[in-house]
Amino acid sequence: MSAKERLGVLGGTFDPIHLGHLRAAETIREAMALDRILFVPARVPPHKHPPSVASSEDRYRMVEAAIAGASYFEVSRAELEREGKSYTVDTLAVLSRERPDSKPFCIIGIDAFKDIRTWKHWETLLTDYSFVVHGRPGHALAAAHEVVPASLRPRLLDVTSGERRRLREGPDEPAIYLVSALTLNVSSTVIRALLRQGASIRYLVPEPVAAYITENRLYKD
Repeated sequence: MSAKERLGVLGGTFDPIHLGHLRAAETIREAMALDRILFVPARVPPHKHPPSVASSEDRYRMVEAAIAGASYFEVSRAELEREGKSYTVDTLAVLSRERPDSKPFCIIGIDAFKDIRTWKHWETLLTDYSFVVHGRPGHALAAAHEVVPASLRPRLLDVTSGERRRLREGPDEPAIYLVSALTLNVSSTVIRALLRQGASIRYLVPEPVAAYITENRLYKD
């Protein structure tokens, strides 16, 4: 039997998607020997108030534009076509059913992971699925040890360079991988503020995303 595709699942509002998202995805893809990364824009993010500025369709189109040409990146409408709030536990269940030949790895920054206990069915998430927790500026990866219940701490695995073969061979059971990824300190909030001021966002987002924002006059009001 052939090995399952190692599928990274990167959710978010992507309001807008920026180079920080893409750099984190690329670094984690390499560190975790992932075959593909699926970007999943949220329809109604449960932890953001207000949940988003641009429409879900605009955010989807911006992700689509940002990853065009990268064969190992893909964008999903899984949350956009589901009513109600976009809970990760529901999305991973759907993806597991729709892609039985894939093994999902939920990608998340340590800043968001520290709030995992506020997520819907967080115990089920950490028990049934693998997570890849990456570093973020100003947030230490060591905080993951305090968040994860004692019963699941044996599943915490530090990922260092040169481990691609070991990662592909196991473990089969869900684990929580800690990756000290090279990420960029870029914020969608700052990008939106710059746009409202009429300032340049060059080198913060891919050029096709900047063009889409300009063409559709997003974030002006």
